[in-house]
Amino acid sequence: MIIVNGTIEVKRKDGGGIDPTTGFPITATSEWGECLPCQYLPTENKQARSLGEAVTRRTYAILLEGHCGCYPCINEQIRLRDCCGNIIDEFSVVSVTPLRAVDQTRIDV
Repeated sequence: MIIVNGTIEVKRKDGGGIDPTTGFPITATSEWGECLPCQYLPTENKQARSLGEAVTRRTYAILLEGHCGCYPCINEQIRLRDCCGNIIDEFSVVSVTPLRAVDQTRIDV
C-alpha cells in the first residue's frame, strides 16, 4: 500500500519515422496520458559535481500500486505532480522495477 502524495502522467508519442518519398524525418506527436496516483520520495545529492562545480542533484523514487505488467507504457518520459496538482517537473525514466512482494512498481527518475 502506498501513501499517495502526487500523480504521474506518461508521455505518449505517436507517428514519427522517415518519409518514404523525401527521406526526411517526420515529427512525432506527443500528449500526456491519464494521471496515475503515486507516492514520490525525493533524494538530494549535495556532493554531485558538474564541470568541476559543486551542484545539488535531486532524484526521485516513485512508487505505483500494482506490478510492472500493469504499466507497460512507462518507458521514456513522465511528468510528476504534487498532491495539489502543481507540476514538479518532467523527467526521463531511468529504470522501472516491479516489486512483486508488495505488488508495487518503482520508477527511478
